[in-house]
Amino acid sequence: MKFKNAIHEKIFHRTIDKRQCSDYALLASLYLLTVDKALWQTMQEQLVSGKLSFDHVNLRDIGEFGYTLYCAAKDISTGSKHLSVCDLADKDLISPQLFELICNDMLICRYGIVILESE
Repeated sequence: MKFKNAIHEKIFHRTIDKRQCSDYALLASLYLLTVDKALWQTMQEQLVSGKLSFDHVNLRDIGEFGYTLYCAAKDISTGSKHLSVCDLADKDLISPQLFELICNDMLICRYGIVILESE
C-alpha cells in the first residue's frame, strides 16, 4: 500500500486512529482527502460524528489535483459519478501517481484497513 508521501501517511493514520474501521467507504474517502494538505484542511471540518459531508464545501483554494481527489472521494462515499472509467484511463487528466492513489483507495473501500498492511 502506498501513500503519496510521509506527510500523507501521518495525517491519514492520525485521522483514522479516531475512527471506527468498519466503514470502508469512510476510510477510503479519508485516504484520498488526506493526500492533499489544502484539501484536508478544507474537508476536516466536514467530518462530524464519523460522517463526511460533501455539501456546502468551499473548494475555492483547491487546485486541479485536489479537486480530482475530492471528486473521487465523493464518488466513493456517496455513489456520485464525477469520475468515469474513461476519465481514469486518460493520462492527460489523471496522472500515473493519482491513478495509483485512486486504485489504492478502491482497495481500501473493498477490503478495509487490512490492505494497508499488505505489500
